[in-house]
Amino acid sequence: MGLYGILLITLGFCLYLIAVVVAAVHALLPGGRLGIWLHALVWHTGVPVFTGLVFCSWEVFVLLPSRPGLGAVPFIELDRKWVTGVLTAYNDEESIPCN
Repeated sequence: MGLYGILLITLGFCLYLIAVVVAAVHALLPGGRLGIWLHALVWHTGVPVFTGLVFCSWEVFVLLPSRPGLGAVPFIELDRKWVTGVLTAYNDEESIPCN
């Protein structure tokens, strides 16, 4: 639900930004009846933002604490202290310098 919350918050902010840009253009142009629609759009962009915040809060405060833990990661110490690691790639002979 957290991902849907983030997507809803992003959608709400994008709609708000679009409404503000259209309102700025509307303010520069004479006439028009977009004022009521823009007011409603700016007002209702809070709905997806609030819903997204509720989803994210639900994820963090309800679902996350009940999630089972990963447990301890086993650590096995090696007997040999010196280990050689080799990184290879297919057809990489040209990049290896010759002595």
